[in-house]
Amino acid sequence: MDRIIKFRGIPVFGKDFVYGYYNVYKSEGKTKHEIITQENGVTRYEVDPKTVGQFTGLHDKNDVEIYGGDIVDYTLFDAMDNDTQYKGVIEFSGGVYWIETDGTSHMLYDVIMQDCELEVIVNIYENKSLLEVKEIPQFEGTLDKLNKLKI
Repeated sequence: MDRIIKFRGIPVFGKDFVYGYYNVYKSEGKTKHEIITQENGVTRYEVDPKTVGQFTGLHDKNDVEIYGGDIVDYTLFDAMDNDTQYKGVIEFSGGVYWIETDGTSHMLYDVIMQDCELEVIVNIYENKSLLEVKEIPQFEGTLDKLNKLKI
């Protein structure tokens, strides 16, 4: 199995995501962030670095690609019919993608493998109001990231 490495970001003069390679460079003393696409030749888009997310390599129940920063909805099932519905944001920490929810976190890979009907709803850069999270130690700073976004 080959791992697909790609990113997405919202251009500074745009509103829709572009997908491709991620590049950071200095120009005239300023750090610039860009997504490079290769659909119809090479195109470079300067993007807002706060909106950049990496593809996790996984897909939701509808075969939608899952990226860092996505807001997902899923259900954890148990044998006693105590199913629990969650909504959370995809975060990368400690070499693993996690789903940070209100008060708990789950490994994204485990949730996908347990067939928890995970579905990408939107991402934090398009609609952070869909997610209400509290600070969790391993994801310290996530709330700040959500609150600093000007949507």
